[in-house]
Parts: sequence; structure tokens; C-alpha cells
Amino acid sequence: MKYAVNGFSMIEVMIACALSLILLQAATQTYLISQKNHDTQQALARIQENEQLLQHAWTALMPQVGLLGCQSTRSGQILHVLTQQLNPDDLKAGDLISLDDDTLVIHHTEPLAAMLLEDMSVPSSSLVVERDVLDVKLGDVVLISDCTAADLITVTHLSNRQEKTLIGHDSSANRHSDVSKTYQYGAEVSVWKREEYSIKASSYQNTQYQAISTLYVDDSLSGLKGEWLLGVEALNIQLQRPIARFHWLFNSVDEVLDKPTSYLFNGEQQDTDDRLLRHELIQQIYLENW
Repeated sequence: MKYAVNGFSMIEVMIACALSLILLQAATQTYLISQKNHDTQQALARIQENEQLLQHAWTALMPQVGLLGCQSTRSGQILHVLTQQLNPDDLKAGDLISLDDDTLVIHHTEPLAAMLLEDMSVPSSSLVVERDVLDVKLGDVVLISDCTAADLITVTHLSNRQEKTLIGHDSSANRHSDVSKTYQYGAEVSVWKREEYSIKASSYQNTQYQAISTLYVDDSLSGLKGEWLLGVEALNIQLQRPIARFHWLFNSVDEVLDKPTSYLFNGEQQDTDDRLLRHELIQQIYLENW
């Protein structure tokens, strides 16, 4: 008597295994593609976040360029005077904004100014202003201007007298020794700022052990110095008064693309050997005081 044998034949098992491998391979491929797309989207989101941070800061900062303590002066007379008082390394070509080797230097005064409350009897007289108006400390550089002349002085001592602050200076510490004139009541006094932004290799590495480029900030007034935004790779400026056009190049920090991909920067197609995702941010800012 013969009994029927239940089960799968060898061929059926082999077919089932083959189909399982095909399905597993398809699922794996789908997962890898999904993960790659996720990494790319995450990298793009990080770039966009950094761009928004820069746009916010730049929109607030750049209109201050050329702010010289006297809004009615646009003849360049004050700028010419200041050029004589600043070191060549501080002020390039007599201008208040310059870019050299990916280093951007900006000069301006703080937007909040104080009024001189007492006439200066001699050029070495202290500047008397309303108390607690200016955020000034020893060693700061202060601009005093009456719209016909201007001087930069270095603060050597501070004192308070009732509701007034006395800003002392010494000819040996000033940028241009003695103050050029005795300023009278009503002259504007403001804190002078020099800010430097440069693109450097940061102290960090990406997952491929490559150095990460960063936007480095050096603010002489606040003392802020260090790495600010990771992934800023290049900067180009086109200046045509009173418009400044900024071209920023951001990258994804980590390599997220399948292969090296060319990119557009400053109107030109650029080739690369890495697999970084890149995006160009273009800002056009009206500099009302420049």
C-alpha cells in the first residue's frame, strides 16, 4: 500500500528561496534609497537653517555699515578724516567694508549714540554724556562727530558724575594723538566697531574625516571670537553703492550625494571631487549709510 508524501519539492524550495532573495534585495534597495533621500533632505534642511540664521544676522548688521555718527553727512569728509586715523590694516582703500582672501572687514558705529552735554574746553577734555546711554568700557574706541569733523579716541578712564558719564582719553592712546578740535554741546558720541568675518577650516571633522569649513567671527567690541556657522565654504561680494550683493556658498558638511556633482557659484559652474551637497545664497542689501 502506497502513501502520498506531503511537502515541497526541491525545485519549489529553490524557487521560494530565489523569490525571497529577490524580495529581500528589493526591500534592502528601497530602504537604502529611502535612507539616502532622508540624509539628503536632512543636509538640505541644515543648509537652509544656516542660511536663515545668516540672513537674519546680516539684515540687521549690514545697514549699519557707514554709520558714522552723523546721518546728514554723505560727502565723505568724515570718512576721509577717519582714514587718516586708522591703520592701513584696519581700513583698506579708505572704505568701511572690504573683502580680501575670504575675510570680510566691516567698520561702523553702534546705532545708539549719545549727545555731548558739555563743551570741551581743550582737546584733552573728557567727553561728558548722559549716564548709561553708551555701552562703553575701558579700551573701547569711541567716535565723536559734529558733522564737519570727526575723531576716534581710545577710552582710558571712565567715571560717573550724577547723571552723567565722563569718558576720558589720552593723546598717547588715541588713534591720532590729540583730538583735532574742541567739540561743543550737541556733538554725537558713539562706540566704534570693527568686525571681521573669515572662512576657515574648523576644528571639527565630518563623518568622512574631512575638515569642515566655517564662518569665523572676530568682534573687537564685544570680544566675541570663534566659529559661528559650520558649512560656509566661500563668499563673494559685489559692491555698487549703495547696493551690496553677497554670494554665499554653503555645503552639507557630510558627503550625502552618490557622486561628485558640479554646482553654480557666482554665476560660474564649478567642479568638485567630493560628494558634498552645495547651495548658493544670494543677498542684495541696500546700505543706506554707505
